[in-house]
Amino acid sequence: MQTQGLSGITLRTLKQRLDEAALPYAEVSLQDGLSIVIWQRGGRIFGPFKGEDTPTIGFINQAFKDPGEFAELLAANQWNVGGTRTWISPELQFHISNRFDFDGSYSLPSELDPGNYTLTQISSQEWQLSQQVIMDTRILASGEKHLSIYQSVRSIQDPLRKLPGYDQLRPSYLFGGFEQAFTLVDDQPNNISSAIWTLMQLNPGGDLYIPTTTPAMFEFYRDPVAEPYHTVYPRHARVKLTGNRQFKLAYYSACLTGRLGYFRQIDSETAWLVVRNFFNNPSAEYTEEPPLAPGRNGQSIYVYNDDGALGGFGELECQGQCVGGISGLTTISEQMQVWCYTGHPQTLRKVAEILLGVQPE
Repeated sequence: MQTQGLSGITLRTLKQRLDEAALPYAEVSLQDGLSIVIWQRGGRIFGPFKGEDTPTIGFINQAFKDPGEFAELLAANQWNVGGTRTWISPELQFHISNRFDFDGSYSLPSELDPGNYTLTQISSQEWQLSQQVIMDTRILASGEKHLSIYQSVRSIQDPLRKLPGYDQLRPSYLFGGFEQAFTLVDDQPNNISSAIWTLMQLNPGGDLYIPTTTPAMFEFYRDPVAEPYHTVYPRHARVKLTGNRQFKLAYYSACLTGRLGYFRQIDSETAWLVVRNFFNNPSAEYTEEPPLAPGRNGQSIYVYNDDGALGGFGELECQGQCVGGISGLTTISEQMQVWCYTGHPQTLRKVAEILLGVQPE
């Protein structure tokens, strides 16, 4: 199988680096021989992987290829390791000190990432990541936020398995799915809002599809773009993840369905489809704001495209419901699913049509 557009980091290489550095992790078997790796440091999820020696669709930092470069990555406390990570939003509240100088004032709290996660096995197919954080706030609030973050990760079933015609589709793809069950606790309730924010780094070269109930309503967070990077259709938006031009978009929750997916064709016989399913709740408070548009919030899906400076990747992002502040809540529990398919491109187009209402081009 060709690997153009993929990082080249295999499961074998990933585990070798982690083992060499004696860094705790867990490998979780999914369906059809696929697997993911949960890394305690930073609470990352890598994969899914199709065997030991096939690169994944997920972006992984090239430093994993070399022991020396990997050691430097760790020593620098670099966040950009790849995989799927969990942060806390709003970014403007915890990462930025000057909204009109986003890059110049950016500072990721080390308490959050890499943080101080504990990785615990719950069962043969379920693991839990947990940590407590105390973070200073900026711009949108003042004071400290005390939070407990719990994330259980487990294998889940193919959502298509009950459908008529499943037996005809099934031979042409492999499936691996996992669920992230989050609990966010406001340990010292106050008027500061906080929410789970999941970010999945992806290798570029494909298209991200966002189903909508109307033509997408969105905001540019970084560097506006138009076609061919971003195209709005009557019932979905399409974003090309190229890894060579920086931009970031956010979509208003009221016109979203709670699903988005990334389709990447590798060659004439192989493609990947990654679908994120989450509870999109327009009645909830989504308090993140565009840096240059104070007060304009309510978006629950975000897409980021790197310009190559950080390695060249795209990000599929979504946010959960918040605790604290205007929400009046002290605890939120919610589940988010990731459904991963690899197989014949035409079959995966049919799968995307079922799950997203869009057939990729």
